[in-house]
Amino acid sequence: DAPDACEATLKTLDDAALSGAVFGSVLEDFLSRKRSGLEPDFEGLKLAAALAEGLGTGSLVVSGAGLIRSLGAVLDDAAAAMGEGEEDVDADGLEGLALTAVLGIVELGSTDRAYGDEAALKALLPSLEALSAPVRRATDMAAIAVECRAKILCRGLGDAPAARGAEEDPVAAAKAALEQSHPAERARGVVGLTKLARRFVADHDARLKGRGLVVEVGAEPTALDWRPLGAVLVEAVCDDESYVFLAAAHALAAVADAVPAEVLPWLREAFETAADERRKLRLGEA
Repeated sequence: DAPDACEATLKTLDDAALSGAVFGSVLEDFLSRKRSGLEPDFEGLKLAAALAEGLGTGSLVVSGAGLIRSLGAVLDDAAAAMGEGEEDVDADGLEGLALTAVLGIVELGSTDRAYGDEAALKALLPSLEALSAPVRRATDMAAIAVECRAKILCRGLGDAPAARGAEEDPVAAAKAALEQSHPAERARGVVGLTKLARRFVADHDARLKGRGLVVEVGAEPTALDWRPLGAVLVEAVCDDESYVFLAAAHALAAVADAVPAEVLPWLREAFETAADERRKLRLGEA
């Protein structure tokens, strides 16, 4: 069909900037028709979704404040729908497409953008916060929203000097970053915690598949025990900043999902022995 033919042509031309321009044009046209009450071009959306897969390979380059604002409009619509009790749980839908594109921009795009581009990225933060709720049914999309938010807050922050011992202990590095006062520094800690949770889950899954990776205390140096990470995550869950709390809640859920028999009793004890109602509420949500 037409989307497949167009996608094949763009791959043949091998022009990442052209693919990005087509992606932006199709997405903006879809939004324009949707807002005007016209029948949306779902074939065009199918093409945009197919092109978005190129974000991870560099075959699609998207940039510019205009495109970022278009993605923001998608996220605004999704956040507004959530406020009305209508949540999109389809990871291949419009919200999932927009979140993937934003993540690609902040992960693979330029680290030094024009002022207008940076302002457009910062304008995404309110919608990303709403879409990060840990109680969402679409947990994968909520986690992507958390990661996008943290990485936007980190932008413009150069490599920070590592805390003493942090080179050997990534958990200590994340904890040290969270203890800073600057939001961007603290966001760096959030990103670090997210990566550590993913690493733990990946190591655990690899062990189950018989690849020889272990996560017990005293095992290989590359292994990650969940307990030091869990202690930092529990404190982060009780943080005043929502982007820290939300990221920690998702990371804690991922770790608990990997080893529920170990983590859930420990988390239950933390909940039951919480010193105040606010802390108990946060742990309960997580």
